Amino acid sequence: MTVITRALKGELAKSTIEVEQTFAEVVLGRPTAKCKHLGICKIENAQANNFLDYTLGSASNKLYALASFRAGDYFELSFSRDSVREAIYDKHFASGYFIMEESYRTEASFMHQQFVLEKGKYKVKMTDTELVVRFALAEPIDQLKNYRV
Repeated sequence: MTVITRALKGELAKSTIEVEQTFAEVVLGRPTAKCKHLGICKIENAQANNFLDYTLGSASNKLYALASFRAGDYFELSFSRDSVREAIYDKHFASGYFIMEESYRTEASFMHQQFVLEKGKYKVKMTDTELVVRFALAEPIDQLKNYRV
C-alpha cells in the first residue's frame, strides 16, 4: 500500500472569527404592545446560569437562552426545548418560523454591543433538545447611531 502526503509551506492564517456567548433572559412579545403578540420585547444578561432555571421569572412569556453574537454577521438565540412551555412553543415556534412584528434594538450593556434585530420572519432550527433562531445583522454596528425602532 502506498500513502501519498503533501507538505504545505507557509504560515497558517489566524482565524479572526470571534463569537461572543452569554446566557440571556428573553421576554417575548412586542415592546410597543407591553410584551404581547409576536417578537422580542426585551433581552438582557441572565441572572441564572442555565436553561432550566426559567421558573425564576414572573413573566409568562420569559425564557432563558444561550445568546451567540458575531459582530457584523449574526445574533442567535438557542432555547432548550425543555424550558419552553407548550403555550409559548405553539404561539412562537410551532410554525417553524419566529415572527418579529417589529424591530428590536438591544441595550449597549447586553453583550457589550448594540445591534438591531429587524422585524421579519426567521426560520427556527428544531432539534430534539433545542430551538434555534438566527438573526442576520445587515448593517455595521457603528451605523446604528441614527436608527430608531
